[in-house]
Amino acid sequence: MKIGIYYFTRTGNCKRIAEKIGEKLNLEVYPIKDDVDWTGFKAYFKFQSYAKGKKKMKITYHDTDKLDRFILVSPVWGSRMPPTVKLFLENIPMEKVDMVVSSKMDKMRGIEDANRIVHIKQYSSGEDEKIEEYIKTFV
Repeated sequence: MKIGIYYFTRTGNCKRIAEKIGEKLNLEVYPIKDDVDWTGFKAYFKFQSYAKGKKKMKITYHDTDKLDRFILVSPVWGSRMPPTVKLFLENIPMEKVDMVVSSKMDKMRGIEDANRIVHIKQYSSGEDEKIEEYIKTFV
């Protein structure tokens, strides 16, 4: 089975989590990038425009065609997935995706059909334990 680890991050938290998972499973980690500047206080308003489809974005990521399963590490924005992640998932069946969600407090809506869902609370001392618990499901 071919597995790919992908992440989208604005702050670096999801990259860190994806890299930890990749190291433990000995798998490459790939970023999902977009053409939007998410910095500053206006990011929330941009999120609303892109989430509602009022604005279009371009995303880039490593080829997914030969993969059987995906590990997708994503932040939660206002209890939703970021528009970048939503666009990435447009052509990937959710039953092939393990969603690893990083948030300070919110849980992500709309991912109930994912193969597996792992919630990791940002800045918590339990991050490594949650990752270890998830990794054990591969053995």
